[in-house]
Amino acid sequence: MNSNDKFFSFVNAIELNNVPWERLICTNGRATDIPKLLTQLTSLDPNKAPSALRDLSLQIEHQETVWTAAPFALIFMGRCGDQIRASEPKLPKLQSDLSEYFQELLDICTQALSYYDSKEQAFSSWQEFFNEEHLLPPINYDELCADEDDDGEYEEELDWEEDLPDSPTLVLSCYEYSKRILEFYLNKWNEPLTPA
Repeated sequence: MNSNDKFFSFVNAIELNNVPWERLICTNGRATDIPKLLTQLTSLDPNKAPSALRDLSLQIEHQETVWTAAPFALIFMGRCGDQIRASEPKLPKLQSDLSEYFQELLDICTQALSYYDSKEQAFSSWQEFFNEEHLLPPINYDELCADEDDDGEYEEELDWEEDLPDSPTLVLSCYEYSKRILEFYLNKWNEPLTPA
């Protein structure tokens, strides 16, 4: 199996609950809210899906920084786009917004990757994202503050920013893997649907 086959074999096989979201980074820190937002998006509920898309876009990229949760979230967002395209013609605005967002993010990734030296290499496999040195430390629930915040949730005592992985290869890989996912889905969505 060549590297492209391995890449897309992972994309096709990964399930939402197999991603260590609490150990990946998004705009607001740990990516613990991403599964809930993806579930709202894939529900295709016209009252929830558009706001979930908006919130996801804010969580996986901020000021042209693509976080470690991005490539994984994009897989599930892409699957949602496939679902809309194949069976929900009554949601053209959502599909259009998703395609537009994917194109904007593709432009960001392409621009960011243009700054890298051609000798620098992204990860050779998806599994490298799950190496301990590329993840936030696990949440230690014993160290959570006893005081609840206004939302009834507990705050972590430790500042997550102090635990950010320091790896230029990780950053490069976030852009490269996101770019490959975005190109894959945008190319697929530009093809005419074949009748079932």
